[in-house]
Amino acid sequence: MDLRLIAVTTVAAAIVITGSAVAGSSTLSTPGPALARSALLRRTDVGRGWSSQPPPRHVPPLTCPQFSPRLHGVVETGAAGSPTFAQSSSGPFVSSVAYVYKTAAQGASVWGRVVTPGLLRCVAQSLVNGSGQGVRFTVDRKHLLTLASIADRRRGYRIIGTATSTYQQIGVYLDEVVLERGRMLAALSFSSFSVAPARSLELRLARTVAQRLQP
Repeated sequence: MDLRLIAVTTVAAAIVITGSAVAGSSTLSTPGPALARSALLRRTDVGRGWSSQPPPRHVPPLTCPQFSPRLHGVVETGAAGSPTFAQSSSGPFVSSVAYVYKTAAQGASVWGRVVTPGLLRCVAQSLVNGSGQGVRFTVDRKHLLTLASIADRRRGYRIIGTATSTYQQIGVYLDEVVLERGRMLAALSFSSFSVAPARSLELRLARTVAQRLQP
């Protein structure tokens, strides 16, 4: 059986940042979650012909045990995750998460302490954590991505790895684009097998989400 077909549901779990929560308190007020949802990717953003899987039951956090800076006094007031959209069994697979903090200063603090080169460790671990259903993901290389001016604050991460089953190996790519404006932060995840996700797709969808981030 084609490894790409086996791994469709598995890779969906790997294309968002996962791990332990950002150190700080959480107060999920009613406006906060709604504001987070307003920034997420929608089916109309990806276009026709894409399938989708339901959003995560629990919004994945931004950090992980391998990289979890402490953020004293930061209050998260809302978080939301989009469905995972797939163009084909080989990808690209696309999803987004958004977080809202109590103040713009707190959003800037999260950006300055968390959205750094160190976050590469968490993006890499998220790929490994997607292993299952007879497919094992391993990391071969990781580096920062250079991004166009899609937002005042943006950072990109790329993980290049291998998906292995009993009878087949295939390359896998995982890109993360993180954006911040005011008290809102969003992360978009793009993954695919064999070839990297198209940069034009990444930039187009990142611009769309950036425009939804409210100051």
